[in-house]
This record gives sequence, structure tokens and C-alpha cells, in this order.
Amino acid sequence: MSQHQAYKVIIGEIEMLNKEIDMKIIKGLSYAEESRRHKTLLARLRHATPDRSWWFKRSINLISALVF
Repeated sequence: MSQHQAYKVIIGEIEMLNKEIDMKIIKGLSYAEESRRHKTLLARLRHATPDRSWWFKRSINLISALVF
């Protein structure tokens, strides 16, 4: 599975889980299990999402190496 596909699947799961949590909140039920699942999905999402600031970090390191 590609990173893009994994990202879309995780986003879909989070959206469904959010709806489920919302319904439990409205009904006044406990949603602790769903909360833990949401937390793990967010962690997986962070790993599936590419770091878009890598070029900035790399350029700062290069500039600091040249200056000092």
C-alpha cells in the first residue's frame, strides 16, 4: 500500500470514528475505547504523512555550517 493510500484509509477511519464518538457524546455514553483508537490512528497518520519541512531543516543546517 502506498503512502497516499494509507493516508486516505486512515483519514476515512478517523472520520468514521469521529462520527461514532459524536453519537456517544450525544447519548451520554462513555467513549474511552474510541478515544484510544483515535489516538493510535493519529499516531499512524503522523507516520504515513511525509515531512514537508525536511528541505527547510536541511537548508538551515547547511547555512549554519557555512556561516560558522
